[in-house]
Amino acid sequence: MAGTKVDVQAVQAELNAICSRMTGVTRLMGPQVWQGGSAGNFTTDLQGHNRSLDLMMLRVLRAVAALNDLVMVLDPPDIPSVTPQPALSNGIASVSPNGLRQLESNLRFAAEALPRHGSRIQALLSAAGPHDVSTVQCTRAAAWCSDQARQMRTRIHYALASDNVSPMLGVMNRGLTQIPDTARFGRSELEQLAKLQAQAYRKNLEHPSEGSQAALADIGESLQENSKDGKYLKTFFDAVPADSIGKLAITLSRQHKDEGLVRKTILDSKDKQILANFGTAVAAASRKKVLNRRVQDALGSSGGVDMWSSAMLLKMGPPGKDWDPEFLAGMTNSILAWSRRQREAYMPHPPPSPPYETFRKPFNDTEQWALDLGLNSADPMTASQHRAKVKHVTAQWDPVIPVLKRATENGTAARLSLGNYKDPASSARAAGDLIDPLWLERHPNEDLESQVNEFLKAATTAKRGGSDDMRMAAQSFASILDAVSKLPDRRESVKIVIPAETRHTLTHIAGAYGHDLMRSVALANTSNGAVSITPPNDKYWLTLSNPQYVQTFLQKVLIDPEDLGYFKGVTDALTVTAVDLQSKGKTGDQDLIPLIGRLQAARQLAENAHRLEGAQEKDRQAKIRKAAFDVALNYFGQLPTVGYGKDIGKEHTGLQKTQQLVDHTQPFMDSAMGKAEKNRSGILFAGNEGLARQMNQASIDDARVRMRNLVIQGLINAGELTPPKDATWLESGVVVPVSDINKSGADERTNLDVFAGNHSKTINAYRDSMLDVFNASLQVDKTGTPQ
Repeated sequence: MAGTKVDVQAVQAELNAICSRMTGVTRLMGPQVWQGGSAGNFTTDLQGHNRSLDLMMLRVLRAVAALNDLVMVLDPPDIPSVTPQPALSNGIASVSPNGLRQLESNLRFAAEALPRHGSRIQALLSAAGPHDVSTVQCTRAAAWCSDQARQMRTRIHYALASDNVSPMLGVMNRGLTQIPDTARFGRSELEQLAKLQAQAYRKNLEHPSEGSQAALADIGESLQENSKDGKYLKTFFDAVPADSIGKLAITLSRQHKDEGLVRKTILDSKDKQILANFGTAVAAASRKKVLNRRVQDALGSSGGVDMWSSAMLLKMGPPGKDWDPEFLAGMTNSILAWSRRQREAYMPHPPPSPPYETFRKPFNDTEQWALDLGLNSADPMTASQHRAKVKHVTAQWDPVIPVLKRATENGTAARLSLGNYKDPASSARAAGDLIDPLWLERHPNEDLESQVNEFLKAATTAKRGGSDDMRMAAQSFASILDAVSKLPDRRESVKIVIPAETRHTLTHIAGAYGHDLMRSVALANTSNGAVSITPPNDKYWLTLSNPQYVQTFLQKVLIDPEDLGYFKGVTDALTVTAVDLQSKGKTGDQDLIPLIGRLQAARQLAENAHRLEGAQEKDRQAKIRKAAFDVALNYFGQLPTVGYGKDIGKEHTGLQKTQQLVDHTQPFMDSAMGKAEKNRSGILFAGNEGLARQMNQASIDDARVRMRNLVIQGLINAGELTPPKDATWLESGVVVPVSDINKSGADERTNLDVFAGNHSKTINAYRDSMLDVFNASLQVDKTGTPQ
C-alpha cells in the first residue's frame, strides 16, 4: 500500500539466504571434486547464474532505496567467483564420489529454496507500492540446479559402481574415480552404467562385506530413479545372474550378526529401503515386459528360504497395480506350491523307524524357513527352546501373505492364478493350496485367512459378459468348486472343516454365482470350467461345474445357519427370477424351472447334512430363517451379478424385492421339532426312520408352500398374475404370507390360499415341475418317504 516502507532487514535476510545457497554450490565445485568431462560446462553455467543473481540482488536493493526514499547506497551480498575449468571434449571425468554427494545435496537445497526467497522478496516490495523489479532469476537458477542435481546422481552412481568394481583405479588417481561424463547422459551412457552396476551387484551378493549394504543401497536408488527407463532396466537385469535377484533379501539378512542363539534383526530399515527400490525396479521391468524369462523363472522357482527372499521384493515393493499380472500370478502359484512343500516336509505318520535322521516336527510346528531366519544355530531342534521367538518371526515375515496381497490388489493376477483356463489343473491345485483348512487354522499369522478370503473374492470378481477377464473369473470359481469338493473329510486323525470366515466368503461367492450353480446341476451337464453361452447379440461366460462338485461344495461350505440362510435367500430369489424369465420365454437354451428345483434340493441336502438335535436344531432353523430374511442386498453389487443376458438389468426388476420374501417354514418345523425333542436320536436320515419321515415331510410341506409363494411372486413380477388392489398379503409388491396368520378371509384380498386356489392351474404348471425335481433329487416321494 502507498506510504508503507519496505522492511529493509527482511529483504536483506532473503538476499543473504540466496547468496548462501549459491555460495554452498560454488565453493564445492573444484578440481578436487570434479574435473574433466562436462565440468567446464557446469562451471560456465554456474558462473552465469551467479552473475544474474548478483544483478537481481542489486536491482532489489535499489528498489528498496527508492521505495523507502533512502539516500544511502545499500551494499548487496556477493556470491564468490567459480573456479574456472577448461571445457574438454573427451567425455571422461575424474570425480570424488563423496564430493559429488555434497555438491548434489547443495544443488537440491538451492533448487528448493530459491523460488521461495524470490516470492518473499516480491511480497516485501509490493507491500510498499508499485515496482518493476523481477525475481524470475531465482526460478531460473532453481530449475538449473534441479536439473544438474539429477545429472549429478548419475555421476555418483557411476563413481560408486566403478569404485566398487575396480577400487584400485581410485587409489591410482589420488582418490578420484574416472567415469563417462557428458553434459547430458544419453542412452549409451545409461546402458554402460547399468552393466557396471550389474557387476557391482554381483560382487556384493557373492562376496558380501561391510560396505555391501551401502553399495547395494546406491544401486537400488539408481534403479528406482530410472524405473521408467525400460532399456536401462533391461540392460541391468540381463547382466546380473538370473537367480541373484531372488537372493537379495536373504543376503542382506545374513549380514546382521546378532549375539546369542536367537536373532534380533531379520532386516533393518536400510535393508527394507533397498528391497523397496529393487522391488520397484522389478515391478517396472515386469510391466514394461523387459524382465527376461530367466530372472522371472528364478524368482518364482527358488527352493527353501530363497522363496522367502523373492517374496520380500513384493512385500517391500509397490502396490499390486504396478506389477505385471502374469508375473504376479506366477509368483502366487509358486509361493503356494512352495508353502505346500514346506508342509509336506514335516514328520510323516507313522514316525520313521530308527535312526531318526529324517525326523521332522509335527505339522503344526514352525516351518523350516522360519527356523533358518529366527535362529543363529543351524540345528532345528533348538526351536523347542525358543518357540515364541520363532513363532513371532513366522508371523511377521511370512512370505505368502505379501504375494497374495499384491495379486489381490492387482485383481487380474488373482484371476490368472485361479482362472488359468489353459491349465485348469494347476489352477485347481492353487485353489486347493489356498483353502487347506489345517494351514489356515494353524498358521501363526492371524492375517492369513482374511488375506486368502480377499484373494478369493478378487479371483472371482469381474463384470459379467464376454470379456477374457470374466472368463478367468468364471474359471476361478470352477477351480474353487473343484478344490473344495476334493477336500478329504479327515486328515490323519483330524476332521477337515474349512474355517468359518472362509466358509462365509465362499458362501457369498456362491451366491453371486447362483445362476451358474443352477445351470451346473443339470443332469446332462458334463462341463467343468468356464463355458461360453451366446444370448442374442452378446457373448457371455459362466461357470459350469460337475453337479456332484456343486453338491459337495454346498455341504462343506453351508454349515453355519447364517450362511445357510443367505444361500436360501439367494435360491429363493433365483426361483422368482426363473419363473419371471420362463413365463416371458427368455430363458435361453435352458428350461429354468427344473434347474432351480435341483438347486433348491442341493441346498436342502446341505441343510439336512448338518442337522442337530432337539432345541439346538430349532434354534438353528430360526437363525436360517432370519438370515434368509436379511439377505445382504448390497452384496450383489460387489461380485458378478446373478443371471445372464444383455438385458439383465431389465429382466431382473424385482430381484431385490425377492430378497424380502418371508420363509413359510415355521409352522411345519416347530411341529416336527417338538417331536424331535422327545427323542435324542432324532437326527434326519440317521437312526430313526419314523422321525426322519416326519422331518422329511415337514421339509416337503415347507418346500411346497415356499415354492408356491415364490412362483406367485415371479408371475406377479412378470405380469402373468394380477393381485387384488388391496391384497393384505402383498406389501410393496412383495408376497408376505406371514400376514395369513393375522388376517384371514374367504377372498383373494385377505387370503393368499384363496388367491392361489383360484389360479392353481397357472401356478402349479411351475410349482409341480419344480417339486418333482426337488423330490427326485432328495430321493423322497411326495409324502416325504425315502424312495
